[in-house]
Amino acid sequence: MKKEETRIQMLNRMLREKESVTLEEAVKALAVSEATARRLFIKLEQEGQLLRTHGAVRLHQAFLSEYSYRLSESTRAEEKKRIGCCAAQQIQDAENLFLDSGTTVMHFAVAIAKRLQMKELHDVRIVTNSLVCIDLLAELCPVRALGGMVRASRHDICGPVSERELQNYSFDRAILGADAVALNGALMTTDESTAALNALAAMRSCHVMVLCDSSKYNRSALVQYAVAEKERFSFFTDKGLSEQIARRLRELGFSLVQA
Repeated sequence: MKKEETRIQMLNRMLREKESVTLEEAVKALAVSEATARRLFIKLEQEGQLLRTHGAVRLHQAFLSEYSYRLSESTRAEEKKRIGCCAAQQIQDAENLFLDSGTTVMHFAVAIAKRLQMKELHDVRIVTNSLVCIDLLAELCPVRALGGMVRASRHDICGPVSERELQNYSFDRAILGADAVALNGALMTTDESTAALNALAAMRSCHVMVLCDSSKYNRSALVQYAVAEKERFSFFTDKGLSEQIARRLRELGFSLVQA
């Protein structure tokens, strides 16, 4: 891969984690000169990928709305792995679970697979729309895949057929991701199909475990799928979450675990 392509990927990851990136931040993160960073900004702006605002750049809205599973998987991967491993320890024998198709939930599935292989966990039953989770778990426990339309970019299945099928199930726990978590507990994602499935799964579950890294908190996204209830919802994130946000969530009565 050419150096410029590598730098563009790194910059895109930074911009998806943060709303904007300054010239100084780009110079430091990409290990380039100011002149090189400026040329990169100009090139991407001319291609319509970036908008320059007040000494910084941000992704154009059209690119913000796109989703790449591969890019999301590589963003904050270590934090997501810790979150997934921590949440997986909460699961008990004979539970019925719904797993969504997010990349943090994928790390949860990896950890559940290890517990099943080690005979630490038994008789778990899973329903999911995630093609990745199906592949990880189908040989280790009963897995029911929702029908519907396959989305290659998200490695999942969605649509009206998935939503109808999901209404036939009830779960001990739903394991859900979020693209944004507001400080009042509102949970949001970037597309309507994911939001519809997550909303149904949350309604049909005794308990909801929300798995997302600390960059997703105190943000907003396109579609709200639920407002967390302190009696049923718990949050799992990393230790990068600010003390102020953590304190606010705990003051509202939510269980918050930082891995």
